[in-house]
Amino acid sequence: GPAAEPRSGIASLSARAETRQEREITGVFSEKTIRGETFFSSPDREDTFVLHITSDRYMYHQGMRTLNGALVVFAIVASMFLLIVYLMMDRIVVSRIRKMKDEVSRIRSFEDIAASQQAGGGDEISELALGFSRVMDQLRAAHNQVTAVSRTDALTGLYNRSYFNEYSSQVSEEQLKYMGVVVCDVDGLKLTNDMLGHAAGDALLKKVAGSLKQTFGDTGEVFRFGGDEFIVLVENTTLQELECRGEALAKELADTPWIGQEKGLPIRVSLGYACSEEG
Repeated sequence: GPAAEPRSGIASLSARAETRQEREITGVFSEKTIRGETFFSSPDREDTFVLHITSDRYMYHQGMRTLNGALVVFAIVASMFLLIVYLMMDRIVVSRIRKMKDEVSRIRSFEDIAASQQAGGGDEISELALGFSRVMDQLRAAHNQVTAVSRTDALTGLYNRSYFNEYSSQVSEEQLKYMGVVVCDVDGLKLTNDMLGHAAGDALLKKVAGSLKQTFGDTGEVFRFGGDEFIVLVENTTLQELECRGEALAKELADTPWIGQEKGLPIRVSLGYACSEEG
């Protein structure tokens, strides 16, 4: 008989007039359906039938939706896991190493050699940070020592001329409004060196330096400018106050006993004063 039209999910049989041998099933797959057919003969081989099967791919699509959903869930869980791992690594490792890197950068640029970052914990990074901190302590101590030596006069212990130039360049305009300057020359230093030797001349300079520090050190900075010259920068003062303190200093030095007095060489200094207009 004539072949029936295939319908979804329905099997149909069609008989053919000609005689045929039984064949294997052939199929056609599409995105939405599965369609297949096969031929088989009647027992007497007089008629041949064809079986058509057309079916929706419901199970396939349901499985694909389930698989896609599972993949989405897996991707979300994996992303959250990686985010947690990243945050933990950043807190435990990366941030601590970054702090050490920033400290090294500041040291290289000489911005903040005194700063130090401590990495807590008991792991290898902590040991590294501890070792680095110890090295930094030694470096800071050496740096402070070198800085102090570069700024200090070896004989008197006062600031030297180099630091005077650095210090004076950093004085603000507000500080200059009430700042005074005292210039002190030690009289007879060359004569003392010639008559009593340079050791006596050094002792003379030390006595003058100590008296200057005692007189003006509470409100100012005392510098050995070079040779027998000293300079004092005093904040928040007046010309009258500087002169009064200078006269007391000169009298004290003149009455100070020292080896030169036996040779008729008392300590004498020449003082000059200056103060800003507003002071």
